[in-house]
Amino acid sequence: MFALSLTLACQDDTTAAPSDTSESSTSEDGPSESTTDESGSDEESSAEETETGEPGPYCGDGNLDILEECDDGNNDDDDGCSNTCESDCGIEFWLDITLPEGWFDVQLMRASPEGRIELAGDVAAAGQIGRLRYASYVDSEFETAIQTAPLGNSGTLELPQTHQISAVEITEQGDLLALGVTTEVMVVDEAPVESYWLARFAGDDLSAVWRVEIPADGPDDRPLDLAVLEGGDPVITMTVAVADNDRDIQVQRRAFADGAEVWTASHSGEFNGGWSFDEAGRVAVGAGDRLWVAGIVRVDWQTYNATLFELDPADGAALWTGVPLPDPGSSYEQRIWDLAAGPDGTVALGINMMGPATQYHFGAAFLYVDQELAWSLTPEQLPWDDGGEPYVSPRVAIGADGDVLVTGSYTHDFDIATAARPWVVALAPDGTQLCAARVGEGTDAAVVPRNGYFHGGRGALNLDTYGPGGMGPGSDGNWLVGLRGP
Repeated sequence: MFALSLTLACQDDTTAAPSDTSESSTSEDGPSESTTDESGSDEESSAEETETGEPGPYCGDGNLDILEECDDGNNDDDDGCSNTCESDCGIEFWLDITLPEGWFDVQLMRASPEGRIELAGDVAAAGQIGRLRYASYVDSEFETAIQTAPLGNSGTLELPQTHQISAVEITEQGDLLALGVTTEVMVVDEAPVESYWLARFAGDDLSAVWRVEIPADGPDDRPLDLAVLEGGDPVITMTVAVADNDRDIQVQRRAFADGAEVWTASHSGEFNGGWSFDEAGRVAVGAGDRLWVAGIVRVDWQTYNATLFELDPADGAALWTGVPLPDPGSSYEQRIWDLAAGPDGTVALGINMMGPATQYHFGAAFLYVDQELAWSLTPEQLPWDDGGEPYVSPRVAIGADGDVLVTGSYTHDFDIATAARPWVVALAPDGTQLCAARVGEGTDAAVVPRNGYFHGGRGALNLDTYGPGGMGPGSDGNWLVGLRGP
């Protein structure tokens, strides 16, 4: 196991603005923020002889042993894996961001070159109405956290209401924009009714500035993702039903001032064999307001192409489309997992490919530079081969220099149990793998809801972990994990 040194501190929520970097306070009532430094591998202990007298595992043998972050089979200190088997992408610190009152569902991670990490998302607490939460950290130090008032009414015992957030963005002006859904039971013993909304919250205290309804026909045709242009205007994606057996990808630009519609654009695949079930996915805005949308274009009844669009932010017109991984059909299906945009026309896409059997499930990540495919990262290109299942659920983030941090999960066999385990790979814009590492320890499952870059090429992950004893000190919670950079 990793050697862990755990320091517990209780930090109180403050009312500082997201742009305020100068204040923090502590209280017994605040969230528990735990810090842990990773000590790396122990080369001496890993080289001990086994009970049979045979040489034990050691750093430099090319096998990833339990105490090692990496092992590339050599003693070169400058290739992303040191001669003590520490990875340039290895863990620098853990922070426990689990809340006493409920789960912090992180839907946004923004990391600045100064080492400031901002998180925003929904707080889900049993028996309580959802709230929007914002929290910030400077490297491994808690800075501030604030939450909104409840996002709506609770209704009654017979006719309850719930209110949840599905996507969050922070504007350059410091305000937060959020997509949300309200679920109401209108008649006892009948299905609840869902309504969808877009809201703006002031950055200093998260008070509501405005809230507008987004018309949608139901759970299959609903707002899905949110990005923000430099001037603050939000852009949202949603799937819309055009006719029987015909759905399109719709993109809307709304006004920062009041949420009014600026333009709406639709994009559709060909109507083939009586079907055109296209599906909206993620949206991202890169430097210079370059606007990217990823969605699924259904080519025929069994072929789903993950498709990347560049749109004109002025009117939503398609400037370019690309298909990084053509779907072979035969009951395969692609899912858009993540999308990130960066400088110089870079955009990274994470895709899950799901087949007719479990062994055909895998993930892949792709980078385009100015509309040209620069590289792909598929399971056979990962730097490990220890019998784990191919990776799934790829998350992508792009640094200020264009480097890309790809994270995913794989199923690891621990002899007595199997569990999902996360990993990270950092790649240069040309596809060179800069470093790679497995994250955490123990036998319990973990997923990576968000990741990002911060200063010096270093990365950060948000981990959701399940079960006691693994994937970080205490486990079974919500973690912010800092990574060393190449």
